[in-house]
Amino acid sequence: MTSSISFQGFAAFAADALVFTAVEGGAPATGIPAVDAWAADLYESGEFTGKAFEIAILHRPAGLE
Repeated sequence: MTSSISFQGFAAFAADALVFTAVEGGAPATGIPAVDAWAADLYESGEFTGKAFEIAILHRPAGLE
C-alpha cells in the first residue's frame, strides 16, 4: 500500500483508508452521508468525544465499499 495525503473531496478518489480529523463539541461534516451518519452516532453515543489523542476505527463501514 502506498500512502499519500490528498486535499480534495473524499468522494473524488478511491483509497484503502479514510482518515479525517474531529474535534470536541460536535461531529464533523465530511460531505459523505455514510461517514457523517457514523460520526454523528459515535458522538451521540459518547463512544467518541473528540478529545485530544482519542481515535475511533470503523472497519468496512456501510456505504463506503
